[in-house]
Amino acid sequence: MRRGNLGFAYIWMLIVFSILAAVIGQWSVNYATLLQREKEQDLIRIGSLYQAAIKQYYNNSPLGYPKYPARLEELLRDERHSEIFRYLRKIEKDPMTNKNFEVIRNKENGIIGVYSPSFKKPIKIKNFSKELVSFENAHSYRDWKFYINQ
Repeated sequence: MRRGNLGFAYIWMLIVFSILAAVIGQWSVNYATLLQREKEQDLIRIGSLYQAAIKQYYNNSPLGYPKYPARLEELLRDERHSEIFRYLRKIEKDPMTNKNFEVIRNKENGIIGVYSPSFKKPIKIKNFSKELVSFENAHSYRDWKFYINQ
């Protein structure tokens, strides 16, 4: 075999591997974006669950008892009544960081909302539902606050 043919095959192999590396690189970027979008949807779903649970806890408050939970665990089992109420099935983790949500407290130290501790920039910045319109143009997931208005 001539040496010229070996050099030509080597160059073709380099070109094929370069194209393959570029395709795999682009696929990994697209896959990471897809995963982040899924986590964003989970964050919205879980944050809305917390928001609804806190609102139910507030609306179901008997006279003489605190209107807001002092701990998130109180949403799992509300013992302020003769029967037990459950507003959440379990304490969910923040999907962006896989850590606990940060809590928003009122002046009486009751929990009125939650938010993600993530400083990552959101992909979704527009077209939120009217309940979440304050999330538009947020700089990080920390700006997505799920709380009830007092």
